[in-house]
Amino acid sequence: MTPSAEMPRGAAWIPHGYHLDAHSHTHGQLVYAAAGAFATTTERGTWIAPANRVTWTPPGFGHSHRFSGRTDVRLLGIPLDMCDELTAYPGVFEVSPQLREALLAWTDRPEFRPGADRRLLTVVVDELAEAPEPSLHLPEPRDDRLRAVTALLHADPGRTATLAASPPARSPVTPMSTRTPG
Repeated sequence: MTPSAEMPRGAAWIPHGYHLDAHSHTHGQLVYAAAGAFATTTERGTWIAPANRVTWTPPGFGHSHRFSGRTDVRLLGIPLDMCDELTAYPGVFEVSPQLREALLAWTDRPEFRPGADRRLLTVVVDELAEAPEPSLHLPEPRDDRLRAVTALLHADPGRTATLAASPPARSPVTPMSTRTPG
């Protein structure tokens, strides 16, 4: 069987605010926003992915997604035998121009020649194995005041308001400003 027969893949426009509840997969998963942005949340934290980033979730990790703005989302299942080439933990990676084109091609069309999907997926994995892992990860805090702030971000990752602009009652971290996070 080819990866296209075994692994989920696809493209769809997702409306602003759509939330996909926690779930997991027996395969790896890449999610890419060709337009818009989304957040992937696991027990380890939240990864923000604008259109120049792709999220990676290894097999077995429970995760959820929340979309900000109308999002052109691309989904790629990664076969187990290729997952070891990527990190063993969830993350977000920069998308090079070549990676972007490979992601779009893999999700926009059916396999046109036997083995073509596997070769294209190998390019995707090779590009990710070399891609920098930028700091777009928000670890889950232990402090209740910081959890209130992350709840705001989970609810609306595209939120542009700052804590300084928030009313004092909505700014739970002000008393903590001289201590370390967490």
